[in-house]
Amino acid sequence: MNSPRAIFILFLASLRAGAVAAEAGAAWVRHAPVVRGRIDGSVQVMTSEAITLSGNAVITGDLRVPGRPTVKVAGAAGYGALVDLLTQPVTASPVIALEGGAQAQRIVRGATPIALAQVVPVRPVAGSRSVALMRATDSAGDFATVKDLTIGAGAGSRAIPPGAYGDLSLEGKAVVVLGIAGAAAPSFYQFNQLQIAALASVAVVGPVVVTVVGELTCGGVLGAASHADWLHLTLVAGNATVAAGAAVYARAAVPAGTVSLAGKAVWIGGLETDRLLVEGGAELRLTLPDNQRPQVALASPVEGSRFVAPGEVPCRAVASDADGVVTRVEFLVDGRSVAEARTAPFVATLTNVQAGQHILVARASDELGATVDSLPVKILLDGNRPPAVALQQPVAGAAFESPAVVPLLATAADSDGVVQRVEFLVDGMVVGSVTSPPYEWVARGLGEGAHRVKARAFDNLGATAESADVSFIVRPPNVPPVVTLVTSLGSAVPVAPAEVTLMASATDADGFVQRVTFLRDDVVVGEVIQPPFSLRLAGLAPGTYQFSARATDDRGATAVSPPVALTVNQAPAVALTLPASGAIFDYPASVTLAADAADADGRVLQVEFLQAGLRLATVTTSPFTTTWAGVAPGSYEITARATDDRGAFTTSAARTFQVRVVIPYFTGFEVNEGYGSGALAGAVGWVTSGEARVLVGAGRAGSQAVVVGGPTSAGEARRSFSPSPNQSAVVFAECFLRPTAGAVSTEGSVVRLGQSAVAFVRSSSASEFHLLSGDGLGGGTWVNTGVQRVVDAS
Repeated sequence: MNSPRAIFILFLASLRAGAVAAEAGAAWVRHAPVVRGRIDGSVQVMTSEAITLSGNAVITGDLRVPGRPTVKVAGAAGYGALVDLLTQPVTASPVIALEGGAQAQRIVRGATPIALAQVVPVRPVAGSRSVALMRATDSAGDFATVKDLTIGAGAGSRAIPPGAYGDLSLEGKAVVVLGIAGAAAPSFYQFNQLQIAALASVAVVGPVVVTVVGELTCGGVLGAASHADWLHLTLVAGNATVAAGAAVYARAAVPAGTVSLAGKAVWIGGLETDRLLVEGGAELRLTLPDNQRPQVALASPVEGSRFVAPGEVPCRAVASDADGVVTRVEFLVDGRSVAEARTAPFVATLTNVQAGQHILVARASDELGATVDSLPVKILLDGNRPPAVALQQPVAGAAFESPAVVPLLATAADSDGVVQRVEFLVDGMVVGSVTSPPYEWVARGLGEGAHRVKARAFDNLGATAESADVSFIVRPPNVPPVVTLVTSLGSAVPVAPAEVTLMASATDADGFVQRVTFLRDDVVVGEVIQPPFSLRLAGLAPGTYQFSARATDDRGATAVSPPVALTVNQAPAVALTLPASGAIFDYPASVTLAADAADADGRVLQVEFLQAGLRLATVTTSPFTTTWAGVAPGSYEITARATDDRGAFTTSAARTFQVRVVIPYFTGFEVNEGYGSGALAGAVGWVTSGEARVLVGAGRAGSQAVVVGGPTSAGEARRSFSPSPNQSAVVFAECFLRPTAGAVSTEGSVVRLGQSAVAFVRSSSASEFHLLSGDGLGGGTWVNTGVQRVVDAS
């Protein structure tokens, strides 16, 4: 056999075969079981082997074994009765030992062995993808392409459609749903491996047949506690291992492996296996309710239907089983089975039915072999051709909301007569009848749920014909979705051009959210069809916007979120007006700083003036102007930064200016003149060779002075000065000298002074060395020393 149903039938056939030799609630085990826990029901062993029941082992029913083994009891162990089914002497069989506190209701010797089911894999796995679902938002995509599937604890409850898969692994708290609620026919599944972690569960909501090619490991729950009969489990070649505290609810066949129940594990349902291990504290409960017969009714043809002889008679039966599944429906003509259907819908066409009156009966069988016949229906085959009828409305799968108004429309014709009337049937009940075209009716007052409708036509000679069934659904009144909106900016006020992400939370209590539409000032700006419902907008101009989200559910109902306002700020404008770019100031300088600043959508809170990124001053009122006093010699770059009342700021273009020294030049090398202790090189424009450094506490009129050259070496310090406008021919420089080195080598090249003021005057291409008598602060008389030194042209 090579279909999913083939395994199901093989497995059920084995259960029926076992039922012949053992009462309901028995497990069939090929080899001697190891029982240290509890078995509610009977156990039949197929092989003559030694059996030991130890610890607190309990078998509430029979222990059935082949042959006539010797029974030995030790300690507090015991059994209720010893029954022999054998009438002829046999060779002694291995011993059955009851030890510790082990108990059995009866020991039955001479039980006839029963062949266990033999099953093989039914089909290859078509899918090739390995999928892991770890979050509620993860999607498996098309299950037809899935091979291996892992369900994480955060994935929520996931329904898996029937099919053949590879490995199925469930992590802690994961839930997988198998089957179809309310279905009469089973759903078929196949897995290479099935692993259920602790706290995970495989929920069964309707009849299912599950085939596991390899191993089954259960640490959580497998099956439905209230319907162990829903799950028919077959392990082709592997073992079934149930961990401590886990539970399995199933009728199972493990013909080539071992069923192992660890301490406090529970297995409820029928079982046949090669080997069985029930540890202390574990329980195998085999007692199930008595089998109920299925139910069946002939839906078509109806009583008195007429057909052309010899000809075909289409038949359809409705069958169900309250405690199992319908495995076959036979159609009998005059007591003889002529056709059968093994799956719903149970339909068949009877061919070459001869003229005359015939009795039709439908016979349903369940998985345990119970059968039941429908009420008989009389049909007549003669020369009259039945009419033709087809249902036009509603279309298959149509949905209506309660209170439903369902328009029904059919077409009908009769090739050898006339159509006398057309009836409309909903769920098998006639809801309307029309005697002339157009054949239409309106069905009202239908309850919520799934419904089936068909049209039945009658011709002038009483022959009938029925259209195909059309399914539709009446749903509860739709509950609109719920949607809220937030932005990624919260209450912040962005600066144009702004970027914002709109994030909507949308749910639907009775369906799902089909799409979320985002609106700006009631104009659609985007749409998202699956979570997360978010939309990024960029380049927003200044202004105030109203954003909202509109959710649409699977039935077209909509809801709009409360609006969310967003204001986009226009940054202020700022420009430096003073100083003029390239301006030159004489040291010591006092520089006026001024800027023009304005804000289109607010007010300017302050203007900061910055030099090399450092703030010089802050002005909070217009006109935005201030004075920078005591500016040392050098080149400067100035910018203005305006900040508005919403925190946005703009920095102006930079302007540069210079502060130059006016000769005569006076300096005490003080901190407020831009000097610090240490090397002179680079300080306020000085270039040095040898040692030249600023000392603290060595000044003539201040706290700092410069030493050029060390105690034993020479040094040089230079600085270029631009002449003042009225000093185009002569450049003055003034400093104070105090010799610190040793003896001089050339007379006249060095002035020996204790502490005096001197000046260097450039005349033509040579420099003259002058001596100043007085205090050196501009109150003395210049005296020419007559010493000249050649200087460069600059």
